[in-house]
Amino acid sequence: MSMKESLADYSVLSGICDHAKREAIRNQDKPVFGNIILPCKIKKDKKRSINEYFDSLQQKIRELCILDMITAFERKIFQRVGNAHGKIEKIVEEEYGKKSKLSENSSSNDNSAPFHIAVTSFVKDQKDIYNLSGVKSLLGNKMGKDLSEKLADIIEHRNWLSHGKRIGVGKESSLTIDEIYKALNDIFDRSGNKIPEHSASEEEI
Repeated sequence: MSMKESLADYSVLSGICDHAKREAIRNQDKPVFGNIILPCKIKKDKKRSINEYFDSLQQKIRELCILDMITAFERKIFQRVGNAHGKIEKIVEEEYGKKSKLSENSSSNDNSAPFHIAVTSFVKDQKDIYNLSGVKSLLGNKMGKDLSEKLADIIEHRNWLSHGKRIGVGKESSLTIDEIYKALNDIFDRSGNKIPEHSASEEEI
């Protein structure tokens, strides 16, 4: 499932929900209404019951699609993090190693590569950046203040949803699902190449 597919699913499911709501209101006076249209208990004010139920359903659809979208983003961005970490670690070791050999072969006391035996320890451990907060820290001001604040907001919202909307764990976001989609795409852009077109070799984000 890609981010684009999650957004498309949201649009379809939201439309189906709206249609079902209109049908429920239209059929609210039919004898079998309660058993067919709504799985919830019908109050005396049928229209209010219908609105409350479908508003709640719309909210669930939105939340599930947001979680799907963030999951798709994490899969792609962490793949990129892993690739970058491996390449950077290799470059550091190789390039710093050259300095160490030059130092060893030099007749002077120039110690141009101290701590060569522990050089990869100077590269941040992958597990320290293998989360959305780590990605935010890595990109830093490369994202700009607005995008950085949006990512912080998305992280908090994901935590809030994932932990049962518990008080003190994350918070609800005022961002729309379209704004979340755009922000995550922009962040992916800043992590490397532009988002790839859909192809057989790489899934669309």
